[in-house]
Parts: sequence; structure tokens; C-alpha cells
Amino acid sequence: MNLIRFENDTFLVEWKRNSIDYNLKCCIMGNFQNLRVWQLAKELAVEMYKVTSKSSLSKDYGLKDQILRSAVSISANIAEGDELGTNRQSIRHFYIAKGSSPLSR
Repeated sequence: MNLIRFENDTFLVEWKRNSIDYNLKCCIMGNFQNLRVWQLAKELAVEMYKVTSKSSLSKDYGLKDQILRSAVSISANIAEGDELGTNRQSIRHFYIAKGSSPLSR
């Protein structure tokens, strides 16, 4: 089960993968660059650029473009959600970011 919730301007993300429970507690809202989840999403986007430029994907422009847009949108939605100022809007954007992640797997 994936869960995103807020407690005192801190958001908590909980998920389970391969029978392992993960918990991530992130910092105060409004400073997305300090969020570990945003930092990881940014690193993912950089890695996707490297991988798609060196592999056979470099010639499949449609697929390459879709993968890169997906990877970039994860960090963009996290940043936008963190800057919106309300928990409801932030949660919505965090779920949008989560929805972009399967395209980058």
C-alpha cells in the first residue's frame, strides 16, 4: 500500500515493494531542494539522459522522448507540489509524480 500523508509541515511516504516496507520522512514544505525524494528524482532524470543517449534507445526518438519526459516530470511535480502551499494540492502533485515513475522503470 502506498501512502502519502502530512504531519506538522512534514510529509511521510510509506510503500511496500517485494515484501519490504519503506518509510520516508521528508522535511518542511516549501524547500523542495532539501527533499530526499526530489534529490533522488533529479538523479533518476540525469541517469535516464545518460542511458538513453548511449543505448539503442538513442535512435528510437519517440520512446526516448517519452522516457525522458517521464523522468523529468517526477522531480518537476514534486517541486511544484511542495511549493503550492496547501497539503491537499501538494499531495495531489506527489501522486502525479508517483504516477510518472512506472514509465521510467
